[in-house]
Amino acid sequence: MNKMVTRLSLFVLMFLLVTMSASAQATRTWVSGVGDDVNPCSRTAPCKTFAGAISKTASGGEIDVLDPGGFGTVTVTKPMTFDGTGTFASSLASATTAFLISSSVANSTVTIRGISINGAGTTLGVKGVRVLTNAGATVNVHIEDCVIFNFSTAGVSIETSAAANVFIRNTNIRSCADGVDSNPSGGTVSLHIENCKIDQNSIHGVNLFANTKASLVGSSMNGNLAFGLFAQASTVEADFDRCDMNFNQHGVVTGGGGGAPVVRLTHCMITGNTTSGVLLNGGTARGFTSNLIEGNPAGNSVTVVAPQ
Repeated sequence: MNKMVTRLSLFVLMFLLVTMSASAQATRTWVSGVGDDVNPCSRTAPCKTFAGAISKTASGGEIDVLDPGGFGTVTVTKPMTFDGTGTFASSLASATTAFLISSSVANSTVTIRGISINGAGTTLGVKGVRVLTNAGATVNVHIEDCVIFNFSTAGVSIETSAAANVFIRNTNIRSCADGVDSNPSGGTVSLHIENCKIDQNSIHGVNLFANTKASLVGSSMNGNLAFGLFAQASTVEADFDRCDMNFNQHGVVTGGGGGAPVVRLTHCMITGNTTSGVLLNGGTARGFTSNLIEGNPAGNSVTVVAPQ
């Protein structure tokens, strides 16, 4: 009798261990163009979509792309990395947002790398990457080596109710309404844009509504229908190094949304804009070193500050 009880107990224990193992979330999961979301998202049995894989991936984990495919849209509620490097990975987001980052986990870090984010379809997608947080939950977002295009509102939209740090590197954002919007309802956004092309959008290249400290390095905001950069409120500061704002209606516009924003320029080129290079509607634009601001019908000067 004791032997039967022991064997039964071992059987139950093994069953529980197998069940727990099957339901456990993995630190790294995989998606494939020929995968299936009923799979465990392992290397040999990948999932089909990011949404299918995220529920099987542990907080702080990574979803990697095995081969070319469209992997759908996803709501990100925890720290996570999405990596499609070298695989022609894409997210098609017709009439919706591709990556909605809505984490209530404090100090979450979300990374989106090597993915083509396309809003094309019978109706254009709404936003490529939308950053939301709950009050008190700072989020860190890294967008690296991506192409974001065909969105009717913004390529990247930052709408946090708490502090956020957003880093956009080596990324092209085009054919959207605004390329990048920063309009937090609470906290301050630290926005860093480096080696990016934010060109040919139907309204603005970069639109800073409020509560944003931005640094832009080695990037272009060219050929946007309205403004290359719009710094609206007194809670906005934008620093440019080696940037181009050419062939827009206005290259740089400060003010217009209340207050006195500050824009600082060094080694920048602002030329060929159809109405003005720099338009001040409140606030200041300060030039430090070797800026080329000419060839615009108006607004061909900034307040020059001697280098220190």
